[in-house]
Amino acid sequence: MRSPSPASLLSSCRSVWLALVVTAAATATFATHANAQPTAASSAEVLNEEGKQLLYDNKPSEAAAKFRLAIAISPEGRFYYNLCVAQFQEGKFGEAIASCDSVAPNGADAALNEKVAKFKTKISDEMARQGLTPTPVTPVAPADPTNPVNPTYPTPPTGSPVVGAPPPPPTAARPSLAKSYMWSLGGLVFVPVGTNVGMHDNDYDAGVGLQINSDFTLHKPMGAGVQAFLSYISLPSADSFTDPMSIVELGVSGYKNFCGGAICVTPRLGVLIADFDPGNAYNSLYIGETYQTWGVTAELAAGLAVGAKKDGLIYAQAAFRQFAGSNAEGSDTFGLDDNMTMSFFGIGYARRFAKAWNETPSAFTWRLE
Repeated sequence: MRSPSPASLLSSCRSVWLALVVTAAATATFATHANAQPTAASSAEVLNEEGKQLLYDNKPSEAAAKFRLAIAISPEGRFYYNLCVAQFQEGKFGEAIASCDSVAPNGADAALNEKVAKFKTKISDEMARQGLTPTPVTPVAPADPTNPVNPTYPTPPTGSPVVGAPPPPPTAARPSLAKSYMWSLGGLVFVPVGTNVGMHDNDYDAGVGLQINSDFTLHKPMGAGVQAFLSYISLPSADSFTDPMSIVELGVSGYKNFCGGAICVTPRLGVLIADFDPGNAYNSLYIGETYQTWGVTAELAAGLAVGAKKDGLIYAQAAFRQFAGSNAEGSDTFGLDDNMTMSFFGIGYARRFAKAWNETPSAFTWRLE
């Protein structure tokens, strides 16, 4: 039997390689095409998210249209619940009840069923407030693909659904942020008005300070929480023997808001760590050295909440700092080894937020699905 020639073997290998390449390319193309085709569930989810955003923006009619489209593609209980909420905000109470009644038959867990029950109570309460009587309405049915009349939207409910005045938007019922807020971000400009820092009481002029701070509410009904702050203070020299003193502070304090209307008074108590940089004071051998210590702070702020939702706060603040002396080598050269004090007065502004930092900003009261 004659062995195949090298040329024939090379030709066979090329054929096999070409076949493999063509097969791989066809498989990749098919997979890409398959992945590019959106599923019914994903299309419905996109419409549902668009509807939720419209409802957050207080556009219930447009939101209801999106939820109906989502139901037509993939009838799920959570989409019916969202439609129920949108119809309620339109004042279409009968249709809202019908949509809520359609949640369970189309799939709902215990948590969603509980939300539906609570929301139906809200609908009944609003109808009673407006003097309306419930009228039986056939629940909304999914679209019928075989019906050429309107295959896109769900079949409208039958009967005479109760229609009333749209209830106030959820934004109107939210509490003022003067006290009821989750976190804030603000800044403060302050002037030290009394310092006992350094070797002599009169070594440094008044100076100026800047602070960035953020509140985090721990107990909303009490208006209590903690504030984290970062400060930079510059104390200009009052004589030719000292350089300007700079101080960096990092601290945390507990606070409680006492609010009446738009006015809030807030006492704070806290602790901090501080880094003192005396520069080239007294031509010391310790040029460039910094000295760390810790301290306590007592503060009192009074502010006025501003804005439509009272989410801005303009405030004045007085504070007293007590620093422990540093035990680092050379601290006695600059008078930083003994207890030190500082008082200051400042003006600041803070922006307050109703939700936690990682939540989607929204003024809508009812959680959608």
